[in-house]
Amino acid sequence: MNGNPGKGFSYVMAIGMAALLVLTAKTFSDDRDDWAKGLQADARTATYFAEHSGPFCAFEGIWYDWEDDETIILSCLELKGNIREGSYRSATGTRATSNFSINGTYNVDSDRSMLVIGKDQDGKTVKFITMIFVEDSEYPTQMIVIDEKGEGSLYIWQKKSPG
Repeated sequence: MNGNPGKGFSYVMAIGMAALLVLTAKTFSDDRDDWAKGLQADARTATYFAEHSGPFCAFEGIWYDWEDDETIILSCLELKGNIREGSYRSATGTRATSNFSINGTYNVDSDRSMLVIGKDQDGKTVKFITMIFVEDSEYPTQMIVIDEKGEGSLYIWQKKSPG
């Protein structure tokens, strides 16, 4: 046994302090990296808007979910101020277990999330963000929409426009 019992305690405390310093440095580094990534995303967004002032029509058309008997109609996204925005209409059919419709606008961001703002059939304001996945972002024909419960719905592109 060692003749100086306080030396072991000092050693343990030194290791604990070193671990705390490493953790603090790592946290600061992660926060700085997140801040820099945010600046890079803002710069990419500004660059995109500067280079793509015309409409973005990859999601334009009528999308149908056979399982839930729901139709979504999306227009081209157009630049309005600093955001892209397009019209959004959604309605369920006669086979659906619930009856709802939404009219409003939508936007799709680079993280593949869709923001929808509108009014339902009762005139109540509706706002939600949902994740979407497509097999081809330039010419999508299938879109999986993930709801707030984490469940996916498969929408198949039907045609370019109503009528």
